[in-house]
Amino acid sequence: MMEWPFPMYPAFIFGNKTYNDSYPRITDSPATAVFAVLCCLLLIACVVGNALVVASFVTCPLLKVLTNYWIVSLSMTDIVLALLVLPLQINRELHEGRWTLGPVWCDFFITVDVLCCTCSIYHLCLISLDRNFCVQYPFAYMRWRTKNMTLGAIAITWILCALISFIRFMGLQSYPLEGVSQISET
Repeated sequence: MMEWPFPMYPAFIFGNKTYNDSYPRITDSPATAVFAVLCCLLLIACVVGNALVVASFVTCPLLKVLTNYWIVSLSMTDIVLALLVLPLQINRELHEGRWTLGPVWCDFFITVDVLCCTCSIYHLCLISLDRNFCVQYPFAYMRWRTKNMTLGAIAITWILCALISFIRFMGLQSYPLEGVSQISET
């Protein structure tokens, strides 16, 4: 079994800096403060922008067309990502790429990140397919597409993405791959 060649704790070496603490520090520099402010502004813009999309859909009857259901679901994905994943990622970046929140939050972060990113990609693919079918087969498309069909497809998308992201908790992440050396955490 191969041993991990780098120390996990207590020493970290990044560039010309060495930290000999058991807990990593946030770098005290103006650049770090600017980075933190910009990340927070990006997070707020993401939440507000996507919330406006959802609010527009809910309040304006003209926007309640079936294609926009996909857009609203995509916006909800982005809101979840901005509220649950981005703050943890910003924390990680402020600690120079080190995870400081423990294994439970790490599992939560990875699971929600995979859920949101996979769901976002699936939504973009299915929006493209929806538009393609609308253009390529307009008459059949109008008969085939219903509100229940659209909502069902959105629900299936979220369920499949949840299954993909929660596979870590089904014990499947612990099976070793043959021919791949294992890295020890000691």
